[in-house]
Amino acid sequence: MLVRLVIPDLISAAAQAHPDRAAVVAPSGSLSYAQLDGRSDQVRNELVRRGVPRQSVVGLHLPRGLDLVVALVAVLKAGCAYLPLDPGYPDRRLSELAGRADASAVLSGGGAPPWPDGCTGVGMAEALAAPPSPPVAAGGAGRAGGVAHPDESAYVLFTSGTTGAPKAVEVTHGNLMHLLRGLETTVWRGLGHARVAWNASASFDASVQQWLRLCRGDTLVLLDEETRLDPLAMARYLARHRVTDLDAVPSHLHQLLAALAGTGVPLRLLVGGEPLPEALWRELARLPGVRAWNVYGPTECTVDSTAAEVTGCRPELGKPL
Repeated sequence: MLVRLVIPDLISAAAQAHPDRAAVVAPSGSLSYAQLDGRSDQVRNELVRRGVPRQSVVGLHLPRGLDLVVALVAVLKAGCAYLPLDPGYPDRRLSELAGRADASAVLSGGGAPPWPDGCTGVGMAEALAAPPSPPVAAGGAGRAGGVAHPDESAYVLFTSGTTGAPKAVEVTHGNLMHLLRGLETTVWRGLGHARVAWNASASFDASVQQWLRLCRGDTLVLLDEETRLDPLAMARYLARHRVTDLDAVPSHLHQLLAALAGTGVPLRLLVGGEPLPEALWRELARLPGVRAWNVYGPTECTVDSTAAEVTGCRPELGKPL
């Protein structure tokens, strides 16, 4: 039953159930679930008005902020797949990625490079300032232009290229629903409302299991690059915003631990992206107020394939999700 749904169904359901709850908190402000739902509908309608085809790829040329979350949800509602295009990348690289993914449009915050022929640039300020348009034909909650199917694409990510040329990995709604179900029955089992740090670049698949928390009505707390690169500033930011869940690679977490311990705030940690060293495993296992999970999986397998709670003395990959 669960895998017949797609991600926009769950985000729309969360907005209906918790309209006034904070959906996204960022240094620049915050959005309630009702505001996120309304703004993403507006951007979705603008994409449809401009003739962006369903199941095409739409780039997100936006920093980690409120507009990125709005744009991501809007693209999924439009029945398209999102492609992260980090503004920190060189212009030539961004144009190349958009071309290789055959992107039909790019949502941008400004200062965008020239996009390939056939790729339409759409400014987020322009999309949000457009006059309200009539609701587009929908095949279900928040879905434009027909019924989205679990086998249709939700996003496209490019691998780092450490073993050769970067490869485009296409992930479906069904894949994401299986990931969500796997995490709900293991890492998030019995978890109520949480406040979740979005720590990863949208270009890395760890970000997916962070924004995916919108499907369960959690609150995303976005970190900008300056904050996340300063351990003390990041620890204070997490404490100030009452963050309960943090996802980090071991090398970043190693720099953060002393600062985090100083705040005394209980945390649920998801650690992945790199091998978890034995010394760090043992340190995490004995930290008071911390419950940590080691998660592993290649990008091609939708973020996480296995999970193990960090207990005892020896690292392990755990069981399949």
